[in-house]
Amino acid sequence: MAQPMADTAIFFRQQAARCQRLAWCCSDEKTTESLRLMGEDFLLKAQQLESGQNDSVIEVKPIQS
Repeated sequence: MAQPMADTAIFFRQQAARCQRLAWCCSDEKTTESLRLMGEDFLLKAQQLESGQNDSVIEVKPIQS
């Protein structure tokens, strides 16, 4: 059973906040930047879902090393 859009957007907002907290605590610059970018991507996905711009399958990009 698929999750309602609001629940999915909430999930992405929670993930964005988690990435931001981890980035704040991290001392490695490369990891901090990766976490910050992931947080921005999660937040964008949440905003798209909330505005109805992206109601298809969500694709989360893997971290580039």
